[in-house]
Amino acid sequence: QSQPSQLASLQLQLRNAPSDTARMNSSDQLGWYYAEIARDSALSYFEKELPISRKLKLSLYEADALNGMGYVLDQLGNYPKSLESYLEAQKIARDVASEKNAWNLTHNAWNTSKSPDPKDARLDLLGWILHGIGGLYGHTGNTNTEISNTFEARSLAASVRDTTLLEVTNSGLGYVYFALDKLDSALLFQQEALSLYNSSDVFRKYEGSVLMSIGKIYQKKGDFGLSKDALLKSAKSNEEQGNLSGL
Repeated sequence: QSQPSQLASLQLQLRNAPSDTARMNSSDQLGWYYAEIARDSALSYFEKELPISRKLKLSLYEADALNGMGYVLDQLGNYPKSLESYLEAQKIARDVASEKNAWNLTHNAWNTSKSPDPKDARLDLLGWILHGIGGLYGHTGNTNTEISNTFEARSLAASVRDTTLLEVTNSGLGYVYFALDKLDSALLFQQEALSLYNSSDVFRKYEGSVLMSIGKIYQKKGDFGLSKDALLKSAKSNEEQGNLSGL
């Protein structure tokens, strides 16, 4: 019930945007809103955000638009274009000059550290970009590069105290190590992610997915009691959080 009202609010904001900056920010928020449910729509909003950010020389928003495009193109299977967007985003976010002319660092969809400091915002965005690049390399079978990018993203998340990005990078490493059959490492990272989910309302919706992963790890280790416990908790969490894809 909340999703349509959120969507209607974002669309209204875009229609009534009084300035280019407001139009850019609304396009960005709509891009991330649609990123998991209508990827062609998401891509079109990021493509609307990009030229405005360049026109206004708002480099962090430019990097975010490219990051959004990279993510959506990866999910759509267009890996070359995804990498192209990601690398351009990374180049901007690694440059301290992108901290200049910073605008609206706390009321947007991309700075999940919520820090008003331009350096923190840049490093947080760089962390999300590297997390995305890691995922792309994982999809194309380059596991070592996936791991190195995800570890750097995790370090950046810790440096700017971004619980959300820490949750995502820890669980991401857990999935990678599970696939490599490194079960102790997989369990360590998923338990770290779970502890963050338990202490945060942000991204709590996907706590059940982490519990499911922990259940599968214990199952593979032959500890069926702990596996069953984690899987039952996963089902309960998914039901409570409305995460039907995890049920």
